[in-house]
Amino acid sequence: MAVNWNAVREKSRTAKAAVTEPAPIIEAESKINTANGVMQVPIDKLTEISEQPFRIYTEDEMISLVSSIQTNGVLSPISIRPQADGYYQIIDGRNRVEASKQAGRDTIPALIKDVDDDTAWLMLVDSKLYSGIRLLPMEKAFAYKIKMDTMRHQGRKMPELENATSAQSVHKSVSQHSRNLRGVETADKIGSYNNESGDTVRRYISLTKLIEPFHPLVNSEEIKFVPAVNISSLTEEEQEILLNYIQVKKVKVSVAASKKLKELHQTNGITFEALEEIFSKKKKLKQVKIPFKKVKNYLPEDITQAEAEEIMLKALKFYIENKTEEEEI
Repeated sequence: MAVNWNAVREKSRTAKAAVTEPAPIIEAESKINTANGVMQVPIDKLTEISEQPFRIYTEDEMISLVSSIQTNGVLSPISIRPQADGYYQIIDGRNRVEASKQAGRDTIPALIKDVDDDTAWLMLVDSKLYSGIRLLPMEKAFAYKIKMDTMRHQGRKMPELENATSAQSVHKSVSQHSRNLRGVETADKIGSYNNESGDTVRRYISLTKLIEPFHPLVNSEEIKFVPAVNISSLTEEEQEILLNYIQVKKVKVSVAASKKLKELHQTNGITFEALEEIFSKKKKLKQVKIPFKKVKNYLPEDITQAEAEEIMLKALKFYIENKTEEEEI
């Protein structure tokens, strides 16, 4: 089942409502750079946003980041927000936090943002979408889904976050661009910041309807983007039937096959027998091509195309007739 992001945000909002004052800054353990507001925060005072769809770095990526931090320190501060229990929630930077732990550090530079839940989610998503790092297809799908849901929840077309994020220069241009796009549909507006069309954004969001076992297949591109979008139109029960068929029969879902699946969903529904029709049906032979070098030893040098075709047809007829006689004996 896909994560209900509205429920996740509501759960977070309930916890946030208990905050009467920002979490205390522990001056004995923290150093504040008054020039830019960066504060060294104890790592054991940090918690993560629950159920976020973004992966932790792979082992090789983490080793590289740990090595960089050991040599150069954390070059880019993380973004955090105060919580009711005196801890801070990581908005952007959990890989840097994990790498800092592995590097043996007790604190990490951070920018404290006292923001609401919607803004925190948007900051998290934007930190991924605008980082320049390639997101996995399902990460991008959930990033767009969260952003779409959050913007609709806010009741505005595009947030103005230039004063709330660590990537201020990016969000300043985002906000300015927003003012130039009043009235544009939300998906189109989201896509405009990522050089993608609104239709592409909507297709990515449709991937969040896929049952979870399909996610690694999409991320590894074992199932390509367009087939995955078409599969997402199936019911969960139909997806489970398809997944079982794929695993048992070891078949690949092509664009053409996925279109047939979508059509079948809209008419008779997906069954194991129907999948056999789609994936096992042999293609009708429309044309036969034989390279000349394979038959030149059997044909005269001055033969024409028409003569060669006539000889091959006679040879094929002779072969079939004699094969039939052999089978009858």
